[in-house]
Amino acid sequence: PDGRLASASRDNTIKIWKFVDGISVKTLKGHTDSLWYLSLLPDGRLASGSWDKTIKIWNVADGTCEKTLNNHTGYVECLSLLPDGRMASGSLDNSIKIWNLPDGTCEETLLGHTDYPEFLSPFPDGRLASASRDNTIKIWKFVDGISVKTLKGHTDSLWYLSLLPDGRL
Repeated sequence: PDGRLASASRDNTIKIWKFVDGISVKTLKGHTDSLWYLSLLPDGRLASGSWDKTIKIWNVADGTCEKTLNNHTGYVECLSLLPDGRMASGSLDNSIKIWNLPDGTCEETLLGHTDYPEFLSPFPDGRLASASRDNTIKIWKFVDGISVKTLKGHTDSLWYLSLLPDGRL
């Protein structure tokens, strides 16, 4: 809405662009390996997932890293903001972690994929869908941290999901 754009790069940086003018106005540095995913938080901060196995929460206004979330043992592949304000992350350790953003703690680890999740899509009711390189989609319920449904049918890796307006995948 303010005419800026954030980009993540294999050069380990995030650039903030004023795209109307075509200029980079800020470079955020702190990751030690390639960045793979960005997610804008409702309060205007930015979350970044990296091959350095961390998630960083950035204050875009001043360019500082406010928090580093460390709990994955593999590259962080994807991020998704959940309806309740928490964040989910998928990693090459084949897990999905659920994070409390105010304090940066990992509240839950979801296990069940046999290869890493590529994309996460939250349902409005709080469930989470994950698309994985194991050719499956899993639907997760957070009360007990288990997969309540596995959708099979693809013969190769899944890359993306899109929730349809009526709540279907």
